[in-house]
Amino acid sequence: MARRKTAEAALSACIEAHRGPDDRLSALIRDCHCLRANSTFAGPMDFGADDDEISVADFRAAADLDPNYFTREGFGALIHRWGADVPVTTGAMVRRIDWSGAGVVVEGSFGSIRAGAVIVTVSTGVLQFEDIAFAPDLPLGHQEAIFDLPMGLLTKIPLAVSGTRLGLSAFDDLLIERHARHDLFFLAFPFDLDLMVGFVGGDFAWEIEAAGTAAAVDFATDRLVDLFGSDVRRHVGHGIMTNWGGERHVRGAYAAARPGKAGARQVLATPVGGRIWFAGEALGGGLMQTAAGARLSGEAAGLAVAEALRAGASA
Repeated sequence: MARRKTAEAALSACIEAHRGPDDRLSALIRDCHCLRANSTFAGPMDFGADDDEISVADFRAAADLDPNYFTREGFGALIHRWGADVPVTTGAMVRRIDWSGAGVVVEGSFGSIRAGAVIVTVSTGVLQFEDIAFAPDLPLGHQEAIFDLPMGLLTKIPLAVSGTRLGLSAFDDLLIERHARHDLFFLAFPFDLDLMVGFVGGDFAWEIEAAGTAAAVDFATDRLVDLFGSDVRRHVGHGIMTNWGGERHVRGAYAAARPGKAGARQVLATPVGGRIWFAGEALGGGLMQTAAGARLSGEAAGLAVAEALRAGASA
């Protein structure tokens, strides 16, 4: 642990001082002689991408979220409570946004809605697959920015583990390093629940989601057996896996800028024609890649739209 803390401090100093032409985080980690664990946490666990796919400038712009708080009931319950008084229509898939005339016309399974402006909050993964068409096409700069912010993936594999604490305490960290970037991180017994939450990220997360839940649960269980012995199996009960990569309305966990493309976030945040605003975790500023960043981005876009519409009405 002491070696990892020292390496983390060294990497942080290197990131702050970096001004070279190579914007790949992997090159920086190599030059700083950091531990393998730094590569895992800075890349797959933090950004959902392998370190050779991450921009140093983009990584530097992200806020330090330690501690990154959990909720016992889950973030879904937290967000539901925050938005309990907000009218929401579900199952209303948007297919097309027409901004060829005054205002916008949003079309989908619900019919069409005409408005003065629209805030688009879907992920860059959804936009890359062109699940929503724009008429006319978005400006070239915005199109490029969308593809320069590909979705990374962090996959959770929670396992029910009862009758033992494996010598660990609630919220302990456990990193199991393996070959070929197939590292596995566990959050141990959050809130003292009978639960070990496994995490895999980056390219390996895409692989494991493609393999399916049964394979993922077996993989996580086998790694605990490797570390703690075969007796662990009788303590492991039900296991599940998140599948954000296979969810067509998300297509990943969160956006990570390609090396050399950290400016894509600022480009995408620029309104289009005074009628289309983008928002979401990809535009969350220092809180990029978090639910908090998505909320603050949406709030900022909402205020900007309201101001623009007021200005237009008074003109």
